[in-house]
Amino acid sequence: MGVMKREIPDEVRTYKEKFFFGLTARQMLCGAIGIGLAAPTAIFGWGKIPDDIIMWVLLLEMAPAIAVGWFSYNGMPTEKIAKRIFAFYAGTQKRKMKFKSEERLIHEQLVQIQLEADTAERQREIEEEKRQKKLARKTKRGKRNGSGNTNNDDDRTN
Repeated sequence: MGVMKREIPDEVRTYKEKFFFGLTARQMLCGAIGIGLAAPTAIFGWGKIPDDIIMWVLLLEMAPAIAVGWFSYNGMPTEKIAKRIFAFYAGTQKRKMKFKSEERLIHEQLVQIQLEADTAERQREIEEEKRQKKLARKTKRGKRNGSGNTNNDDDRTN
């Protein structure tokens, strides 16, 4: 029995259930964590530290939590992206060789030179074989027509 295949529309695959205020549970949790981190900084720093510095500190505190909640790339959430980045830079990497050593380049050039010489030599052999076949055909025609050098008297006199 064959398996029936059906395409699933993108809107069905990308659907996420809304939890509260049009946000998913993930976004709500990350937003609460961001606010939880920022509130003490704002409460204890206001009036003692200049406002523009406090705003930058709040931004730097909240950005990672917000990124985890809202950011996705190619359908992957932030933690999967971070895991892949960590595995790429910290793990063992399999790379294809993109360069060739000098010895390899010299070897390839020598092989190419030898190939060209062999090709030229074979081409000369083929041309020589063609000439010999052509000469053999002319000789056969000459013997058939009687116009070839078949006079045996010349051989006796020499």
